[in-house]
Amino acid sequence: MCFCANTEAATDSKKENALSVPEILRNGRFVGTFPSERQLIAQCGNGVVRRPYADEILHIYFLAEKNLWLQCTIEGNSLIGPVTDILISSVPLHKNKVSPRCSINTASIYGIGVGDDARNVLRKLGEPIRSEQERIGSRTFTVYRYNTVPFELGTLITFYLARKRVVAFSIASPE
Repeated sequence: MCFCANTEAATDSKKENALSVPEILRNGRFVGTFPSERQLIAQCGNGVVRRPYADEILHIYFLAEKNLWLQCTIEGNSLIGPVTDILISSVPLHKNKVSPRCSINTASIYGIGVGDDARNVLRKLGEPIRSEQERIGSRTFTVYRYNTVPFELGTLITFYLARKRVVAFSIASPE
């Protein structure tokens, strides 16, 4: 769940190495760990909380100034569990629009954001490790998955495309 090889060391250093969601999106670096649920709530507020599964919690925020959605996934049933996935989406994620308390200035990763052309993704990152069609709800998306040299070992970057345009992307920490 974190980027440290030793889980005991990871737990001890979690507070000093935890990155905030805005930091992860701003600089695209994944050194350290994603924030815990407690840290996320302290920084951004609760947002809309959903529990699609017993061991998964979603905190959903609406970024009004960008007309985008931010979703942070926590696996496990504990406030100390880390965020394991950060999703930015132009596709609505909830009927209620709750803004985060923190400021999210950047909604892109490695210069690729929602609305960019598929060619821009391929030009900047090369061929994905996996490209597939994925059905989410009633929609089907082309999905590009990357786990390459620019990213911290184990980090998975996923781009969701509709009509050859990025409609969402996610950053997942290793489990």
